[in-house]
Amino acid sequence: MTQCKCEHWQQCPVCMPHRFDAEGKLLPPEPTPLQAARTRIAELERQQAVLVEALEEARDEVVGWAAYASEYFQQKHNLKGYVEKLDATLASVKGNAEITGSPSGLSG
Repeated sequence: MTQCKCEHWQQCPVCMPHRFDAEGKLLPPEPTPLQAARTRIAELERQQAVLVEALEEARDEVVGWAAYASEYFQQKHNLKGYVEKLDATLASVKGNAEITGSPSGLSG
């Protein structure tokens, strides 16, 4: 077994092989749990923004296409209730973001 001659505070491929790649180059440090959580929150906020935009577009399309449906079919399929449900969902998501100051409603 090869003995390392580094000091106790140093990192070398012999005493800490998990910190080095196959070429012997030092790997970057792994993120702390807090850093990983912040990265994940930012990723989720970006995803949520895309989904909210898609929901807003879908709501606008439903309202736009509803103009072509007769009053009978709008009532039969509860179009008003469906649009109100979409509006409530959007208000809830946007309301959470306004309360915490972050797009997802999560505090960071």
